[in-house]
Amino acid sequence: MHKIQHVATFIAFLSRYEIRDPHLVEESVLKTLKERTDFDNYKPRPFNMREFYDRTGHDIKEMLLSCSYRGMECSAEHFKVVTATDLNLQ
Repeated sequence: MHKIQHVATFIAFLSRYEIRDPHLVEESVLKTLKERTDFDNYKPRPFNMREFYDRTGHDIKEMLLSCSYRGMECSAEHFKVVTATDLNLQ
């Protein structure tokens, strides 16, 4: 459940921890959403961006449809993941 709590406000799902526009949601769905967004006694573990990225990120080989740099074709092998650590942004 901590995923919802951490990202819900960023995607406008929650507004002050209340479900937005409940009149647009089917009753059974609204009930489930209310249960899953009840954070009154919830103690989330600390958010870890690396863990979140590893679970939700996509492999560039799956996403790159075509690539060209200065007129030459390139591929996923020409890219690498760059983290804040690589950039000394800790």
